[in-house]
Amino acid sequence: MKWTDRPLKSRLRIIGALVLLLGTTGTVLLGLRGVRSVDPSQNPAMARYYAQEERQAQILYGNFGLLANDAWKSLKRPRTQAILLASLSTLVACGCFFFARLLDTGEGQEDRSAGVSPALFSAASPSITAERVRTDPGASRR
Repeated sequence: MKWTDRPLKSRLRIIGALVLLLGTTGTVLLGLRGVRSVDPSQNPAMARYYAQEERQAQILYGNFGLLANDAWKSLKRPRTQAILLASLSTLVACGCFFFARLLDTGEGQEDRSAGVSPALFSAASPSITAERVRTDPGASRR
């Protein structure tokens, strides 16, 4: 079966699973790299350079420059990269699964012309029915 022959909800689920799998693999690899790597900011020979860099950023850009410099340095750490990769891949996979679920639940409902689920009105107020909402759009505003 070709990729394009599959329904969209099936493709979204496959993409979500692949993104989750690749994100987990990348996170593990980054975590292993982080265990073996040495943080260059811990090198005593570079301490003076980093102090001058922080001072220059604070002079030029103020406290925001110092904050941005710290954030940029933390993005270079493998642990931070692993956390960001795990978060981003989880978010993308959840989005794929969510839209696949929307497509799955949207196929079984036939009364989609009003854009309102009939179950919503029957639970809230038994006197308002989906038939009344469909025929009189101003009924819900009264």
